[in-house]
Amino acid sequence: MGRKVREEKGGAVVEAAVIMPAMLLVLAGLVVSFLLLCQKALLVKAASRASQQGAQVWTDSRKNIEDGWVNPDYPRDSLYYALLEDCIASGKKFHERVEAWEDLSRIRGKFPASLEQDLVGRKIFKIREAVYSVLEEGGLLRTGPLELSIEYKNNLVNRELKVRVTQEIEIPVKGIRALFGGRNSLSLSGEAVSQVVDPPEYIRNLDIVREYSAGISHRFGLTGILSDLKNKLAGQSGVGE
Repeated sequence: MGRKVREEKGGAVVEAAVIMPAMLLVLAGLVVSFLLLCQKALLVKAASRASQQGAQVWTDSRKNIEDGWVNPDYPRDSLYYALLEDCIASGKKFHERVEAWEDLSRIRGKFPASLEQDLVGRKIFKIREAVYSVLEEGGLLRTGPLELSIEYKNNLVNRELKVRVTQEIEIPVKGIRALFGGRNSLSLSGEAVSQVVDPPEYIRNLDIVREYSAGISHRFGLTGILSDLKNKLAGQSGVGE
């Protein structure tokens, strides 16, 4: 009887020695997966908030990107900035790599040398500050290099602002790496795209101009004059042939 009890205890110890490491490994994998999901959500939040706020304040450089407050002491954008300074039919790209999370507090507020200090460059700088502000407030995995990419496109019809944040995270434990395909590190990223639109009052002014232009053309017969001129030119062209 005593021998049977000892054999059962010995079997339980062996089973525990085999099962416990596997259970601990699975538990550690779940914890790491949770942390990665939280970090992924933070990167998406930073990119989304920065792109949305950047699109809202793009049409007026006096606005604060955090709350939209207009600073009356800041110089107003030129009247024709959309034609002269808004990178029409081209756009602008900005890319920056931060080697350590602790460097965020050091580089915030400093205008990067790789960014031109023109109107579009100053607006991109505001978006950069908004991204780093969100990242500094949160983050459970403050490790690995960060890469920030901001791209502004303007093709006359559509103005688009895209923000992408990427973080490289090293997986420290070899056993946990097996749960992620044996990779030594994972790359997490968050990306968001927002459309830059003109303020409602600007759109209403354009509608008023169109309405008055149509009324003036109708009143003075400009449409008929242009039509007659077109017909005459067409007739002369036919006679010449």
